[in-house]
Amino acid sequence: ALTWYASKLGLPHGAGRLPMRVPRLGWLGWLLILASFAIGMTLIFSGLTALLGIDPAIYSPTGQGVSGDSSKAGAVEKTIAAMAKDPLLFALSLPSVVLGAPLTEEVLFRGALFSGLVASPLGRTGAVLITAALWAFAHAAAAPWLTIGMLFLMGIFLGLLLLRFGSLWVTIACHAAWNAMSAIALFSAGTHS
Repeated sequence: ALTWYASKLGLPHGAGRLPMRVPRLGWLGWLLILASFAIGMTLIFSGLTALLGIDPAIYSPTGQGVSGDSSKAGAVEKTIAAMAKDPLLFALSLPSVVLGAPLTEEVLFRGALFSGLVASPLGRTGAVLITAALWAFAHAAAAPWLTIGMLFLMGIFLGLLLLRFGSLWVTIACHAAWNAMSAIALFSAGTHS
């Protein structure tokens, strides 16, 4: 029901249009965008945790806090790491994590909501910031606050990519690449715990 209502905000009565054209970037262009996004987000997240003095290991599914308390990893991370103990189950869940979630979330947040907000008095800046915040907080039930903050930053970059390339396919591909990297890291953490 929320998705339907949100899509009505972005696409009232069919007046809006989702930016679904595929940009002509060539394979090298796509590779550069995906690699730049993945490396850039990794560097930003690593830099911020170092700057804030946060040990990212306590947010991994197998990490322990300084006092030996349980991991602060989110529910999704814990679930994926637990599924890594059964590679078949992990492989079956991978399409929904790497393809389903990015497709659904990008069409909803940087598609329908973004298109409605960018046409409002809030404009492009408001659309980028509000969709990034809503997307980050949509993960709040299953993720720690550090992750929510990082997702907000990632949402800003995804919004800027949408403005730059005018295509949801770019944001979907970057989101999918990030989820794939994260899933592989969680698989590795789960098989070594």
